Amino acid sequence: SMYSSENTFRSYGAEPGDRTTLERNVPERHKRFLQAMPWVHEVTMSSGERVLAVHAGLLSTAPVEEQLCMLRRRDVSIERVVQLSGREEVVQLPDGVGENTVVVSGHHGYVECTANRIIIDSGMQNLSAVVLPARIRVGELGPIPL
Repeated sequence: SMYSSENTFRSYGAEPGDRTTLERNVPERHKRFLQAMPWVHEVTMSSGERVLAVHAGLLSTAPVEEQLCMLRRRDVSIERVVQLSGREEVVQLPDGVGENTVVVSGHHGYVECTANRIIIDSGMQNLSAVVLPARIRVGELGPIPL
């Protein structure tokens, strides 16, 4: 399926689930790149709007600042980082996201834009991004309405 790790395993010449071969086959530069990546990107735009970009979103049932602290630390001892891998539990915003904050993520296989939540995932075949603060979606062929 589009949401499994099978493609990742196969792209590195490993059978799905064969972590030993996967770890051996991933080039060191890929490992360094992944190890250096932040788990959350935070920026305050000139408009004063705070943008929190996290792969899947923030857990709707946990305090925002507590989640941000964990994501900033990149705590690899956590068995499943829901903010990077969750589905339904990270779509809705948690209490504590201010009205001047927008949470941006991908991971869900659809595009949705509300005042405080942007999900920008048009699928594996159609790469797209969002330009902030204008909220313009850009695809491979140019601007696309959000």
